[in-house]
Amino acid sequence: MLSFPPPVSGGSRWLHQQVNAAVAVEALHQANLPVYPQAVATGLATGFLARTISARGIHLVLDGAHNPAASWHLVQTWKEYHRGTTPTVIFGGLKDKNLSQMIEALSQVAARFFWFRFRNDRTALPSDLQTPDHLPRTVYPDVKSAIAEARTLRDPILVTGSLYL
Repeated sequence: MLSFPPPVSGGSRWLHQQVNAAVAVEALHQANLPVYPQAVATGLATGFLARTISARGIHLVLDGAHNPAASWHLVQTWKEYHRGTTPTVIFGGLKDKNLSQMIEALSQVAARFFWFRFRNDRTALPSDLQTPDHLPRTVYPDVKSAIAEARTLRDPILVTGSLYL
């Protein structure tokens, strides 16, 4: 039976991260590996993947959501923690993922999409990505130039689509 570790400040606070942590701890138990409560608490308090960066008027969230389920969780988390804001979504993904479902999810909160291609043989071409008609899209050669342009818009920035980012 899964049990959720107690909430900690400064670490994994989003629900999907807490679920992932509970699954990881249970996997250790099932494998008959030692689980040290203090090590779990320290890992939850200091570990991170998704990260929010706020500095000099910039609000940027980096999240490695790399499949439809993770994208839907990200959208729900965005709605909970960033209520009423619509980010510029900077997106790059792998062509062997269900990118259309990921984009469909992200469209629920996006003001616009900035596409880019990162260096990986499996990366989807930005020209292959479809955006809902009501959302503008722009293609950039890399994530750095997409972020630079997004910063000029003064909206929150959400960078997502792959753990390779």
